[in-house]
Amino acid sequence: MPSLDNRFLLAAVVDRIIYGQEDTFRHEDAAELLRQMPAPSPWRQLRLPIDLKVEGSMPGSRMSGSAAGLGDVSVQGDRRSFAYDSQAGRTVRVGQWKLRHSAGFWEALRGKATIAIVQAMGEAAKEGRAAVMVYQHGEPVELLGFREKRNALGQFAIIVSKALPWKTPVEGEAIEPGYEVEAPRGKDGGMSRLAA
Repeated sequence: MPSLDNRFLLAAVVDRIIYGQEDTFRHEDAAELLRQMPAPSPWRQLRLPIDLKVEGSMPGSRMSGSAAGLGDVSVQGDRRSFAYDSQAGRTVRVGQWKLRHSAGFWEALRGKATIAIVQAMGEAAKEGRAAVMVYQHGEPVELLGFREKRNALGQFAIIVSKALPWKTPVEGEAIEPGYEVEAPRGKDGGMSRLAA
């Protein structure tokens, strides 16, 4: 897992990639993102390419009894929520972002890797809330954005995500001049400026 200083750096890098120019990002930022992220476990590469995410709620318990002066009473407990995400153990949280470095077995053989970027709060389908950085042999190729389509089936919903090309890498300055991010450095907590 990244150290605390690396988490600050990763959060700043992801902010520049997502919030910089509308159709480009800095090659250096994407390369730094790949360098700082822990590599996926080789055992994870052998798993089936299916990820499962389940969210729901159940009614709370019902209690009944007698109360002095009121007679018989019945109280419904609060609803209990639950969530399961098979990707949670492979996710790194940095600032407002959740990052996951992955490469399936066949992708790894072809030199392909991805880093999923998801905003922790908010709906993933909204622009800028979810993206995937695609690498080929360690070099950033493109940033894909996601659009979701929900199909309701009674109490359940089927969500289909579609990846669309969003940004491409450029060398050098890809964002507005003068944009700076402060990141803590050193044991004394001093700040150093990372120029974009």
